[in-house]
Amino acid sequence: MKMTVHERPGVYSSYNSSTVVNGGGGRKAVGLVGVCAGVEAVGKVQTVTSFEEASALFGSGELTELIRIILRNGAGSVAALAIENEDGYTAGFETLEKLENLPVIVCGSTKAEVHTALRTSVESASALRRERIAVVGGGRNEAVAALAARAKALNSERMVLAAPGAVDDKGTALDGVRLAAAIAGAIAAESDPALPLSGAALFGLYGVSANYND
Repeated sequence: MKMTVHERPGVYSSYNSSTVVNGGGGRKAVGLVGVCAGVEAVGKVQTVTSFEEASALFGSGELTELIRIILRNGAGSVAALAIENEDGYTAGFETLEKLENLPVIVCGSTKAEVHTALRTSVESASALRRERIAVVGGGRNEAVAALAARAKALNSERMVLAAPGAVDDKGTALDGVRLAAAIAGAIAAESDPALPLSGAALFGLYGVSANYND
């Protein structure tokens, strides 16, 4: 196992190259909807507690990577729903609305209309006493002004916007979805979701893609 820790003002990030990842017993679950076309599990909620299970169900694509990051940051399990394409997000969110004990929801999209649909979903579920929040990611290299506009459009205490994005193992900038997954896992690991995450370490990432000076 190789571990490198970088520190920035107010942010402590730990990067772990290990693929041996399991959910933490007694910790909360995270709901996840993401595109993973052509797998048998499409359209069915799968409760996943390890990287190995995710790989068997969803292959080696982005959905499996998001599950790995969520579990690595402390979630007990992931209720993962694979969809064929981005047109399936709204129906996917409606499916998760019916499930109990999913305090945090993440999606694999950075599109504003998908985030709006997710906001509607978490608000609808919470109104039925299935209390939850959602963590979403900004676009690749999205500027501060654009992120501020995105946050203003979402305008909900149940939505968390993650920025900047992460980078891959080659240092290439990605969008904010993997960072959102890490934050969701960290929230699920807390005993009280109201506790602040300031200074919390986020694991399983290779770094962040930007520093904001404005």
